[in-house]
Amino acid sequence: MRVHVDGCFYAVRSALPHMLAVGGGSVVIVGSVQSVAAVGASAVYVTAKHALLGLTRSIALDFASRNVRANCVMPGAIDTPMLRGSFALAANPEAVQEGSARAHPLGRIGRPEEVARAIAFLASDWASFITGAALTVDGGMLVPAGGMGFQEGGTGSIGPR
Repeated sequence: MRVHVDGCFYAVRSALPHMLAVGGGSVVIVGSVQSVAAVGASAVYVTAKHALLGLTRSIALDFASRNVRANCVMPGAIDTPMLRGSFALAANPEAVQEGSARAHPLGRIGRPEEVARAIAFLASDWASFITGAALTVDGGMLVPAGGMGFQEGGTGSIGPR
């Protein structure tokens, strides 16, 4: 909670006076798909990531009139040292990595630059009318009702897979 929530809160609080002094700016907070969903045995992480989405929306509302936008990027599984480290803890790391890739309808784990591009977009003038948004960068992870295992049963499809 200290790293995810407090660290972000204090960083934004420190940056806001500078943004206000120059007439506005953009805050992009990195949440997670767990900002709007949950994975078991992850209560503290899920709580922290939910809090970041709430913080994003509070900033968006409280500072919109002063030309400060705030948005949250919510990645799925991204190929980072932290993710690789979590795979390494498993009895069969390869199976866990394969399962993680399968959890995304695109069939793979995301790359850091894919998240960076979303952040750059939200920070840019191209996103000048976007504030308070939660942008998923998750390879479709949050889309399938019942998860990909359920979807692979093939019911309800509108075309061949």
